[in-house]
Amino acid sequence: MSTEAISEHFTTPQDDPNSEDKKEQSERNETQNQTTEREQDHTDDEQDDLIQLEKHGITVRISKYEIYRAKDITVEVIEDVPPELELKETEAVIAVGLKMSPSDAIFDSPVKVTMPHCGAFSKPKDAEVYIHYRNNDSTKFTAILCASTSNVRCVVRDRDLDIYVNHFSEYWIVAKIRRIFIGKRVVCTPIIPVSAPRNRLPVMWVNVRDQNIAEGQVPKGYEVPIPGEQFLIRWKSGGLQISCKESTLKDKPQIVQEREFRHLTEHKVMFEVDTPNITENEVNLHITLKQNTTKMLIVPMSLNETATVMSEGGAGSPSTIASSSSSADNHPAETVGSGSTSETREPGGKCESDFDDILRAIAKKIVKSSDIDNLGGKLGFEPEDTQRYIQSNTDADYMGTLNMLRTWRRGTTESKEREQLGKALLDIKRKDLADKCVGDAKLK
Repeated sequence: MSTEAISEHFTTPQDDPNSEDKKEQSERNETQNQTTEREQDHTDDEQDDLIQLEKHGITVRISKYEIYRAKDITVEVIEDVPPELELKETEAVIAVGLKMSPSDAIFDSPVKVTMPHCGAFSKPKDAEVYIHYRNNDSTKFTAILCASTSNVRCVVRDRDLDIYVNHFSEYWIVAKIRRIFIGKRVVCTPIIPVSAPRNRLPVMWVNVRDQNIAEGQVPKGYEVPIPGEQFLIRWKSGGLQISCKESTLKDKPQIVQEREFRHLTEHKVMFEVDTPNITENEVNLHITLKQNTTKMLIVPMSLNETATVMSEGGAGSPSTIASSSSSADNHPAETVGSGSTSETREPGGKCESDFDDILRAIAKKIVKSSDIDNLGGKLGFEPEDTQRYIQSNTDADYMGTLNMLRTWRRGTTESKEREQLGKALLDIKRKDLADKCVGDAKLK
């Protein structure tokens, strides 16, 4: 990104003896241009009628010298892309649709519409943008490449754009997927039960939507624990994988296909979160969004002390919630081990609670990233997995390290867990923790 910010024709003072004079002249010109732009904007506001749709950040400017005034014009936002708008695989909608009426209105001075877009461009001014429009009595759209000589002109900036129209109809703004079109800004919002049952499999949602789509109503019995996170979707590399480590679906990540992001649609990915083996009242869920880059969302969730069944009036389909509850009833204990030998780890048992206290004490004491990384390696974690746990630790918080230890514990047997942990602590030169938290007897 920094490379693009540097001009290809950059010269040093040694290369150009008059660079200082040129620099001063450039600064004066820039200041004059900014002043002129501000004066021009102020003049435009005085000479224009304004229609503002504050919820969507849209402003429509109409010259006061036109026969149509703001009170005569209707501007309607359309979020659902009509099926008649046929796009190629190399095109994507980057803004909400606009339906402007009366359809027979024609203007001498183009109407200026300023609106946000969700496209991510490396060079917005070079974006290849098409305006698709149709009249009210038409079933088909007409596409116009936005250029300085076209009837509909478009000026694209990093976060918003201006379109200039001299007649009204239904408009959709579509960008060509090229090298400068990185992708679309997408908001991912986890939605979790207000108070999740401890001994059931609560249903959790991840709501993925275009940035221009307003956040929908949170289902009854659910809450949004953190503000919406923005994740940059990069095109030409497949779909978006969404998974939850604490979910029973963690080995089969949900994938939203790449073609789904061409339209302004909303997707809800659902997980069943396994809670029987969690002994804490609060737990951090790790939501992983993966495409070209990986984004970790750490979602706090509160658990009930007693097992309760979610009502069917909650979010999600009642059949899914019912099956989650029944499956939890059929598995009161987790079977661990391989081959002919197996052990049962009773959820919430005293031994399990005692060892979890040991894990918590170790997590509190190991604060250096290098120590956490070494311990993760000794316990069988890949370096990239260990780094994600380290990044989950915030100031005065050790939940990332604790979750790493708990994840390791779920993959080992109860008879071997103390011995394995003690050996790993000795290998990273933390005999103090091995002696204090595990005990010499288990290390022989």
